[in-house]
Amino acid sequence: TGIHADAYDVIKDIIMERNWYESQPGGGPPITVNADNVTIRNEIMDMTDSTNGVGISIRGDGYGDPRASKNIYVYNNTAVNLGNSGGFKFVNFGLNVANIENVYIKNNLIYSPNSTNNYVAPSSTIKGAYIYDRNSTGNSGVGPLTNQIKLNNPNFVSSSPSGPSDYRLTAGSYAIGAGVPVQGVIRDFYGNLRGGTNDMGAIQFSSYVPPTYIPPPTPPPTPTPPPPPSSPFPPPMTTPVVAGDAP
Repeated sequence: TGIHADAYDVIKDIIMERNWYESQPGGGPPITVNADNVTIRNEIMDMTDSTNGVGISIRGDGYGDPRASKNIYVYNNTAVNLGNSGGFKFVNFGLNVANIENVYIKNNLIYSPNSTNNYVAPSSTIKGAYIYDRNSTGNSGVGPLTNQIKLNNPNFVSSSPSGPSDYRLTAGSYAIGAGVPVQGVIRDFYGNLRGGTNDMGAIQFSSYVPPTYIPPPTPPPTPTPPPPPSSPFPPPMTTPVVAGDAP
């Protein structure tokens, strides 16, 4: 498990954003939540090596305590699973779902071409509001929920992503401009403003600016050593040899 915020309503007012999770075999969900007033936004999850198949686990009590997750906001995240053929759930509800209250899931970009399950486990037993709007659902869909994009490949810049910048969108992606404005999501994964339109996923189209290459500094020239000090004594006198003086 990556982030495990599981303490009922003892933990409150949490924002998780701009993290990159790379799941490992045998690992749990990148995010597990059982808390109050939690916002999960602009996160990137690579679930390709996951054996768990769950991105975000939103939990009820499960231990006889009536307190459970409530007021959960899941906005503009990107989740990908390129390996698991059994199924992938971007959001899964568990442990006495009937006690979970008020869940909002919007503008999430989810891609799992081999999945046979729904990307989000729909639940009709959540108390209060359950809003699932403008997300990609792949081929499986999410039951009766509407306003979803039932296309699969979002056309990332890389077909084999290995780092956050590989999840940028290319021109023509269905995710561009497909989101809706949501409170609190002003910037994207890279901290750039989203502007007047909101794309689906963590990275706004064309917002990524590659770092400027700064060449290493040129080493200073090797100084020329100073000449050796002159002798304080005058040079020795030499007697010139004149022709005819030789013995």
